[in-house]
Amino acid sequence: MIRHHPAISASPTPPPQRGRFLRMPDVVRSVGLSQATINRLHRAGDFPRKVRIGPNSTGWWESEIDAWKADREQVPRSNERN
Repeated sequence: MIRHHPAISASPTPPPQRGRFLRMPDVVRSVGLSQATINRLHRAGDFPRKVRIGPNSTGWWESEIDAWKADREQVPRSNERN
């Protein structure tokens, strides 16, 4: 019996560009916050979601960390002087 597979599109939609996968030490260096602060922000929903890549491995997509940092630059700081 011959089975036919559906035709594959000549130009499939490329996956989103997420960059590298960052583990906690990389994120600490990138954002300049401690691991405890990152975990606290994550639990509060104020930090990008972790991605599970294995039974004991989690991390973040670099592009999501970069977007979070860019958003933080837009937040006015109340203690800045003019």
